[in-house]
Amino acid sequence: MTTATGFKNRAVSFLENAFTHKGNVLAIRAWTPATFYEVDVHLPDEKAMNSWHKAQHIKVKVGPFTFRDYTPAGWDAATRTCTLYIDAAHDGPGAAWVKNLQPGEVITYLGVAPTFHALLPGAQAVFLGDQSALGHFLALMQVAGKQAAIKGAIVLPEKAHRSQYEEYIVQLPLHPLSVRRTLADSMVPWIKDQLFPEESIFYLVGNAALVTSTRTLLKQKGINPKQIKAQGFWH
Repeated sequence: MTTATGFKNRAVSFLENAFTHKGNVLAIRAWTPATFYEVDVHLPDEKAMNSWHKAQHIKVKVGPFTFRDYTPAGWDAATRTCTLYIDAAHDGPGAAWVKNLQPGEVITYLGVAPTFHALLPGAQAVFLGDQSALGHFLALMQVAGKQAAIKGAIVLPEKAHRSQYEEYIVQLPLHPLSVRRTLADSMVPWIKDQLFPEESIFYLVGNAALVTSTRTLLKQKGINPKQIKAQGFWH
């Protein structure tokens, strides 16, 4: 290691220690096949959890100088715990990290901050995304409360995951879809068959290509762009 590289690494480590927080992994549940994970974490520093009014994102350290954003879902203000839903069906530092994560480990994160997504009172919310959006959708639903009117679809490439979704995530009324040719094509038949109320607000979340193609399809269907809220993820 050169002197310059060593100095840079020490400087980055100093900044990480100064600005990061610690959490504890309470439990990990892998779906079958193990390409999708639920991770329960305790975030003792997050005193503002009970005042969240939008979906949040947490920037978690998944490798040396490497962070990935996840959406805390199912948070409990009293215990300061939440669940991270992590898609690991791809090659990337986040997928490698969660596959090796163990209960009892300490995680490092830069903090929790709001996204731009909040459900509008009285509106029909339409959730459209892939499995990487599951935590985000659950967070939006929790923020909105029991009065939320939600419908939509979620792309789950694994047949077994579609069955597990219907068994495990009964509180989120989305139609599980298989992959058609590409992830970006998967939403097309379902959307074309739907009649959406004029006041519907569309939340597009997940793989960036899927989000982009779905937004284009909705515009072609006559949906006002102001009714479309999009957030794409890059692996």
